[in-house]
Amino acid sequence: MIISNDNISDSGNTRLRSTVGGLLSNRNILTVSDDATSSAYESAIGAVAQGNRITNGFYAYTESRSATDATTGHAIVARKTSGARSNIYMPANGSAPTADTYRHSRGELRFDSAGTLWCCVGSGTPGSWRRLAGPATAGAVHAINPRRVYDSRFVDGALAAGAERVIAVNDGIDVESGAVNAVNVVPAGATAIYFNLAITETVGGGFLQLAPGTATVVTAATINWSGPNETISNASFSSIDTDRQVKILSGGTGSTQFIIDITGYTL
Repeated sequence: MIISNDNISDSGNTRLRSTVGGLLSNRNILTVSDDATSSAYESAIGAVAQGNRITNGFYAYTESRSATDATTGHAIVARKTSGARSNIYMPANGSAPTADTYRHSRGELRFDSAGTLWCCVGSGTPGSWRRLAGPATAGAVHAINPRRVYDSRFVDGALAAGAERVIAVNDGIDVESGAVNAVNVVPAGATAIYFNLAITETVGGGFLQLAPGTATVVTAATINWSGPNETISNASFSSIDTDRQVKILSGGTGSTQFIIDITGYTL
């Protein structure tokens, strides 16, 4: 069976083909209706559900697979060529599902108008949802072999009380010389870092906060010291700015040298 706008016969038992050009109000084969919403996306098959009885646009089902052929047993296969744009496109639309008044089922995906992708992990009204990606999420965690990215003993010197310092954390440095020896340890696009902040050669007492490079005021303490010549370290997690920079802010009455090691990032 061949259903085609141009009647070109191709080999195969079933073939759906759409190659007609020009200005068409409906650019899909097998659409339920000449619907403006679906016609905006020209495709070989268009499915439009209208009314309150037929509400699913498309359904795919499979019940078997080959034990040796990994390409079998998939209800839907979304394959693209190297020149195509993506495997799946989900236009952003609607509000977050967490405030929905409709019942949802585990396994649903929803991409809201804010650009957040949600997955329903528990059925209910509105159900239980998890954010998979979006502007408000940090991204996936990438653990790395620990790399030093800053040591004030090689550059800049001790940080005094009330001072602040903006530091790029993208490149790794040699622990003996401070010279850059690894670029893009924290790659472009990273949103946060896992780090170890160490202080040494302390004077007096005080604290340091590691914050994004755009921070303007002290809001917390990442590490504290209470006397001279202390060496202390603390592991923590913080967002970074879009230039892969952090800001170290100093409080208290003393000063200290400090070192930053990176153990992972989110992207």
